[in-house]
Amino acid sequence: MLALYQRMTKLRQRSLALRRGGCQALYAEGDVVVFVRVYQQQRALVAINRGEACEVALEASPLLNVAGWQCKTGRGTLAKGYLLCP
Repeated sequence: MLALYQRMTKLRQRSLALRRGGCQALYAEGDVVVFVRVYQQQRALVAINRGEACEVALEASPLLNVAGWQCKTGRGTLAKGYLLCP
């Protein structure tokens, strides 16, 4: 668990969007919450799943830039508006 917090701290330190960006909730239901933080041209999509693996359909939003998305931690995938949360 400590290693996870250390990775999250490093990720936050490297991202202006995570440190200073405005927050927009995209999905919050059951054990899953998804939000995006935006600062200038930088976006950070954050998905937290405390439950079983699931697929989440995200509504179309100009905040989602699927083409440039990279998973920095975990094993999540995002394609065509669907987020897979392992």
